[in-house]
Amino acid sequence: MFVAGASGTGRTTALEGALARIAPTLPVPPDRAFVHRFDDPDAPRLLTLPPGTAKNLARELDELRRTLAQRVPTLLEDQAFERRREEVGRRYAKEEEAAFAPLKAALDEDGLAVVGVEAGGAMRPEIVAIRAGKPAPIDSLEGHEPAEMVAMLRERAEVHGAALREHMRTSRDRQRAFAREVRAMVEELAGQLLDEELREARAVTDDDATRAFLDEVRADATRFVVELLELGPPALERFGARLNLYRLNVVADRSDLAGAPVVLENFPTRQNLVGSVERVQEGQFAWRADATTIRGGSLLRADGGYLVVQAQDLLTEPGAWDGLKRTIKNGLLELGGASGGLLGLPRTLEPDAVPVDVKVVLVGERQVHDLLYRADPDFQKLFGVRAEFAADMERTAAAMHRYADVIAAVCARDALPPLTAEACGAIVEEGAALAGRRDRLTTRFSEIANLVREAAFWAGRRGATAVDRPDVEEAVRRRGRRDGLIEERLQAMLEEGSILVTTAGRAVGRVNGLSVYDLGYHAFGKPTRITVAASPGRAGIINIEREAQLSGSIYDKGVLIISGFLRRRYADTGPLTLTASLAFEQSYAGVDGDSASIAEVAALLSELSGIAADQALAITGSINQHGEVQPVGGVTHKLTGFWELCRARGLDGTHGAIVPHQNVRDLMLPPELVADVAAGRFHVFAVDHVEQALEIALDAPVATIDAGVRAALDAFGKQLGEAPGGGDLPPTNAEVAPPQTPLPATQQG
Repeated sequence: MFVAGASGTGRTTALEGALARIAPTLPVPPDRAFVHRFDDPDAPRLLTLPPGTAKNLARELDELRRTLAQRVPTLLEDQAFERRREEVGRRYAKEEEAAFAPLKAALDEDGLAVVGVEAGGAMRPEIVAIRAGKPAPIDSLEGHEPAEMVAMLRERAEVHGAALREHMRTSRDRQRAFAREVRAMVEELAGQLLDEELREARAVTDDDATRAFLDEVRADATRFVVELLELGPPALERFGARLNLYRLNVVADRSDLAGAPVVLENFPTRQNLVGSVERVQEGQFAWRADATTIRGGSLLRADGGYLVVQAQDLLTEPGAWDGLKRTIKNGLLELGGASGGLLGLPRTLEPDAVPVDVKVVLVGERQVHDLLYRADPDFQKLFGVRAEFAADMERTAAAMHRYADVIAAVCARDALPPLTAEACGAIVEEGAALAGRRDRLTTRFSEIANLVREAAFWAGRRGATAVDRPDVEEAVRRRGRRDGLIEERLQAMLEEGSILVTTAGRAVGRVNGLSVYDLGYHAFGKPTRITVAASPGRAGIINIEREAQLSGSIYDKGVLIISGFLRRRYADTGPLTLTASLAFEQSYAGVDGDSASIAEVAALLSELSGIAADQALAITGSINQHGEVQPVGGVTHKLTGFWELCRARGLDGTHGAIVPHQNVRDLMLPPELVADVAAGRFHVFAVDHVEQALEIALDAPVATIDAGVRAALDAFGKQLGEAPGGGDLPPTNAEVAPPQTPLPATQQG
């Protein structure tokens, strides 16, 4: 699933709440662990265990390792074992003595004996003569004994040598049999020890894979005890490393779960998602990587449940998206390996792949979803469910109760004082203001929560036990003060006259327009002077903003619509031969949007008719080519900005603003402005056709305005020598101007 929507709309919080209800109803997934594979050390074995048992099995195996470390070194010193080994030794010694007795008797009869002679560091048997009760080599008797005697001794020694060699062969067989019998005794002894110590581990679970691993542990430990018998103390030096092979590495422990897991991965790197095989340094140039160094990731922790990831964070991490996608497609989690190399690096490990069943929920902006949808065909197949959170909702009684629930939850979670009903009402009003319409409420609950916290601070500052409306209003005011530096500077420039906007008197070809500066975190309205200069000519309407590359495409479209409006309204009088330039005065950061269309028409017709426009009024709104008024955005900010300027200069009852009638439902005005309107100090005019706006702004009937415009157009045509009889407005330079570069969206007309 992909959950889309603007940040702060409660996407993650709502998702967590839904999963918190669903997850406990699902079964607990199994534990996962890795162990050493004795027949293939480079491929650690995966154990899948019943939920909650892996930790117990790991504890029992750790206890086994501690016990073996204490008991194995002294195992062969057991008195019962020593007695049995001595008994076996005596038995084989008797057999050896009985087998050698006939040969010894024959040697004694011939005056010979068998002695051990050192040869190359080893002892070998040799037949010698016995003289004066002492052994003597036969060769040493030459010159001291008769030659016949020495020859006879050599002959008899050769005869007995064959018998001695046969005896030595059978003696070696007896020694090997003795060693096998002792080894069997040691294996029996070690097996008894291991069966005793493994009893608790086997009782934890009896699945086939675990049973096979414990059998391998028993066999390997038994082999070591035999090595200890054969090699002695040198074998103990390797015993610690061998004991590490008996460890159980738990990579997914479900002992604390009461349902399916829900994992929120806040740092979705590839390693954090998929897991890894770490290298452990054991010396200056020695590293170790085995089953105990495998680390599971969030995909493994979420197996059998849900994984929630922020989409944008995921896409910024190299390899993370591919690793996640591969796991979802195959249903297998490949933990990868620690690559081998020189300088003591371990060989590559390839642990068993883990079969996973995980539901992944990506959370992100709509643009991120659309980017993935277009760029990656796999995304379309894997993420077939899309849920989008709206930035606002209808302002109903149920919605306002929901706001109260959110406020209560924030207060409970952050240990804040409660809010009064009046304070909750103020929060709802601010939610409507943030939504931009009084019949809607913003769903950016993070901003609402921040407002609640700040209001609670101001309530605490005055020592109150509950948050009231003045605390909320103070928080809103303080926030506007912190974010409104640019607004404050522009307002000061307007009041001191650095930015020319007249709020009294009348003027021809000049109208006050309303624009919005949107900084993302703060938006405010700013009145702007719109001027028109017209003369005879064929250039049509010149868009000065476009010529200066300071206009956006929507603004340019609005100017073209004005041209269409003039053609439709006045082309019947004859050729529309004029050159008129439109300009937003003192605008240097770019302008976009078509909300200045009504104001521009009023300025243009004032210039053509010679009827002065009321400078105490400001105008906003869009029109179509038929003169019908269309709604625009940011009306609340626009009205507030002009009202603040007029209030600073002194309201006298003549000031006001003209807005589209559709925008009346959007107004969420400050209480002071509402009071001024109620008292008649400021006026708001809602219009549905441009003719109504013209009559208000120029304070003249439409027929009078049209007569003045037609007279001016007729005069322009005569000056240019055009014959009457109809015509059309020549193409404006805006219609044939080359494409412009994009502008910063800092000001919207």
